[in-house]
Amino acid sequence: MVRTEALARGRGFKVILSPNRSLTWQANLWVLASFFAVSLFISVGVLLKGAWVIVPFAGIELALLAFAMCYVQRRTRLTEVIYIDDRRLLIERGIGSPQCSWSFCRPGASIMVHSDNPFADDQHVCVCGDQGIVEVGEFLNPSDRALLVKDLTGCGLRASRHLNWSALPA
Repeated sequence: MVRTEALARGRGFKVILSPNRSLTWQANLWVLASFFAVSLFISVGVLLKGAWVIVPFAGIELALLAFAMCYVQRRTRLTEVIYIDDRRLLIERGIGSPQCSWSFCRPGASIMVHSDNPFADDQHVCVCGDQGIVEVGEFLNPSDRALLVKDLTGCGLRASRHLNWSALPA
């Protein structure tokens, strides 16, 4: 998801990037609870038939499912925020709060859109500047990446497109 906001007093822009979330954490708990109920029903039936060895495997299966759901939920909380003003471009990335950031001198910053395949929508969006190259929005879907490029160029950044990494100037 891409959201662009104007900063206070017209000083620049803030572009917020976050992954699409299909379920909230509460909905994930409901899904997990429904799997637990079905597994409990089947496990009790199998236990009454005398095949008690199935019950621990059902518990392990639910524990792995809960771990996977927690991991995915945490990964979908990753957020990237790009601040653009007249003097600098700041990229912050983290879960909950910024855990890493990159600062570029605004006049020298630009966007590079890279694609390995000219016929596919799989493209990478990078911010280039005096501090190097930083890929942004790698978790976005192709339509959100196109919106990101449109919003960043609308904020005054230059964009260049390259077919593959070997075609980049040294």
